[in-house]
Amino acid sequence: MIDSEQLKQHMVKAVEEIRATNPMAGSITNTVTIDFVANAQLAVGGSAAMVYLPDEGEALVAGGGAIYLNMGTLFPIYEQTIPRAAKAAHDAGKPWVLDPVGLGIGSLRTQLVNELKQYKPAIVRGNASEVVSGEVDLITDGTTVAKSHGGSPLMSKITGCGCSQGGVLAVYACAADPFTAAVCGTAVYNVAGTRAAAVADAPASFKVAFIDELYRATAQDIADNRLELEEA
Repeated sequence: MIDSEQLKQHMVKAVEEIRATNPMAGSITNTVTIDFVANAQLAVGGSAAMVYLPDEGEALVAGGGAIYLNMGTLFPIYEQTIPRAAKAAHDAGKPWVLDPVGLGIGSLRTQLVNELKQYKPAIVRGNASEVVSGEVDLITDGTTVAKSHGGSPLMSKITGCGCSQGGVLAVYACAADPFTAAVCGTAVYNVAGTRAAAVADAPASFKVAFIDELYRATAQDIADNRLELEEA
């Protein structure tokens, strides 16, 4: 099991590399949050590209370091787009992040998730109703459990905090192993949420402040966010 100091070193390295190289992590994400996802990816130092056509998803994989697949608003064409992008990432040995939004609503979501298992996502991100996130966020690779603290209740009052975090996880996955990337993406959200809540007390102003704080958070800020590690 990795210790906290080693993990902090890995986090600092990953965040600094992202800021220096601006890697592209493409997204096939839901229409409600496209703008938020792209802006969050840019704020943490990555590059964003949003598509929905099957061949464009494959092109994103070829040209980027990772890809984010979000199942929030499914269109019929996504029955082709999402599996083809996941397969392309798997075949290319590139990490991809899955957000199974609304899993269990309708047959297509269940069918797609079952199909995607064979392509082995590097990170699966979920809300409290789907996996575990909330006042304390849980991240695990099956060996180590990390509990990340921070954020703000206002994060639940704006659409897209979770979806945009998935895009940020994909950015960090361009420069780090999946566990480190997941911890970085969770920590930066907790740092930004805490700081944004200190200057904004309503949803619209909070969202603006939150994106600003994603941009302002340094590698050391992110690594120093309160985190507890234990064996799984």
